[in-house]
Amino acid sequence: MAPVFFLYLLLGICLWEKSFAWGPILAQLTLTINFLCSPALIDPGVYWYFGLTLQLYIVYRLFFFHKKEKMFLANLIVLSIVSLALCWWLQPDDHQKIQTNYEYFSHNCVRWFLPFFMGIVCARYAKPGSDSCLRTIFSLVCSLGLLIAFSFSQRLWIFTPMFAVIFFIGLAKLTVKIGCIKKLGIWLGSLSAYLFAAHPLVRPFFNEFIVPKGQLLMTGGSWMLTIVYLLVAVLVAMLYRWFSVHYFVSFCEKIINRCSKGGNFKKNE
Repeated sequence: MAPVFFLYLLLGICLWEKSFAWGPILAQLTLTINFLCSPALIDPGVYWYFGLTLQLYIVYRLFFFHKKEKMFLANLIVLSIVSLALCWWLQPDDHQKIQTNYEYFSHNCVRWFLPFFMGIVCARYAKPGSDSCLRTIFSLVCSLGLLIAFSFSQRLWIFTPMFAVIFFIGLAKLTVKIGCIKKLGIWLGSLSAYLFAAHPLVRPFFNEFIVPKGQLLMTGGSWMLTIVYLLVAVLVAMLYRWFSVHYFVSFCEKIINRCSKGGNFKKNE
């Protein structure tokens, strides 16, 4: 994330004439930017996910890692109730309060406990290949229906991430049976982390210099540009992966080796 983030800052200053404060930059690099009072300070906006991931790793380590069965289930139930209660409580009718409270809450881990816990439960108890094709189709249809229905309710919307995860898991189970789609999915999966980190470089460039004024990517008036944008984003992600594997990772390994050699030298003395 760090190499692309520094490049984003450089392009923002040189091409888009943006100014960046040191506080949000340091918070982003330390993955603590989610705790800032205003989510609007997160730039690029999607990078709040890295801080969220760190929070969920800490939650997993504290409450689920190497826990016995009873403690595991107790922590799961209690934290799920806390998440639902806070999600329900922080959705008042006043729109301004929604922006100041719920938006901040949505950028931190408690809001995402339900889909995260569902993944933990599936990893612990689910048996690979246990679902039949009919059961997969049934779960696919039901999850899609509930996802659409709950999306129209402000209160029930908190459950939609779970249904989205179930839907895409079922979709993946069906599509991997097609050879070419399986290979494409595996390849994109290996590239997904780099694509997520690198695409904020591409999107502002397209919106600023390529997309006609008054239009945005992912809208009906610029579908062809959206396709080109996706292809360019994949290409940039491939370049970023190549750079990371051949230069950035080896550079970090050299630093670690030098530090370890220095520590051993001092120890021998």
